[in-house]
Amino acid sequence: MSHSRSAAAYLNFFDDLDYDRRRMLIHTTSGIAIFQSLREAERFAAFESHLAEMAAVRFITPLAEFRAFLDDWPARSAELQQIVAAQRTALDKLNTVRGNRTVFDALAGTDGAFAAAARDVGFHLDPDTARRLAQQAQAVIDTQVIERSLSLLESRQLLAQHFDLLPADVSANELWRFFEKPRHAASYLETITPLDANLERYAIERLVTLADERGREIALERVERLTTGAGTGWLGLGERMAWLLMVSMLVCAIGISNAMLMTVTERFREIATMKCLGAMDGFIMLLFVIESCFLGLAGGVIGSVLGDLIGYGRMATIFGMTVFATVPAGEVLTAMGAAIVVGVVLAAAAAVYPSLKAARLAPMEAMRVE
Repeated sequence: MSHSRSAAAYLNFFDDLDYDRRRMLIHTTSGIAIFQSLREAERFAAFESHLAEMAAVRFITPLAEFRAFLDDWPARSAELQQIVAAQRTALDKLNTVRGNRTVFDALAGTDGAFAAAARDVGFHLDPDTARRLAQQAQAVIDTQVIERSLSLLESRQLLAQHFDLLPADVSANELWRFFEKPRHAASYLETITPLDANLERYAIERLVTLADERGREIALERVERLTTGAGTGWLGLGERMAWLLMVSMLVCAIGISNAMLMTVTERFREIATMKCLGAMDGFIMLLFVIESCFLGLAGGVIGSVLGDLIGYGRMATIFGMTVFATVPAGEVLTAMGAAIVVGVVLAAAAAVYPSLKAARLAPMEAMRVE
């Protein structure tokens, strides 16, 4: 890990502490002043002592490594200050080239002067990347210009009539949905351009293209909302999904155990007959566990297939058919296999108590059951 990354990691650790623990460890010091403060022997000894008392707090590196980092901090701090000064100088040069234009206007400039200036001051900006940035910047500018046309009452009335809304309820989302069809875009330009001269430079194809890009952005925003918390919690499922999974597994285990208990009750005479013929307790117990495993296998296969179909169907309705090309089939099959294995193991574990009850059943008691 580089020294700058180490510094950022240590600062994040201190920032994440609650007020009481932070005050005990570093008092009121903040930012990189923490490192300078902890270089003092007394301060570091107090820090080490308080940290040892906090059983729930785990430092991100061994303290010996942190001590070495602090010893080396003055030299590294000077290097970081030089880097920051160089970055400020580079940004000042870029601001000079940019002038009064916004960053988007500068990036979208046809002369490429801003991109060339960025390369001159040390930014890695190859021509292809500069071209893509210029296209994206131009798309942002065009989007802002077109969305500003919503301030016109005629624009809102046109969209409100199409979507059966009140003019006050029309938003930019309705505008871009309206542009998805070329005839709607043509109708909008024909109606609104005389009222807004800024729309004169836009063709129908440009509005449709921007609408497609906006649709993809909305889909990505939905993905971000749907995957909030993903990668955290148990197995990276997210805290909410992890709790749902545990509750589902608990309900599943209770259901399987209840079904196997009913099976044992209904087969008292069969169990007694097997015992009279010499079946051992272990054999009867194994028999019911294997039966439960087959139930778990069947349920796991059916559940994984149905879950896969439902998941793909839901994603297809949200993101379109591109979901089939973007979701890795190998990982899906692996997840299905893991679900089947978990189902079998869960069924076997849930059948232990019912099978134990069946194995301990006295033959004469079972034979008396009608």
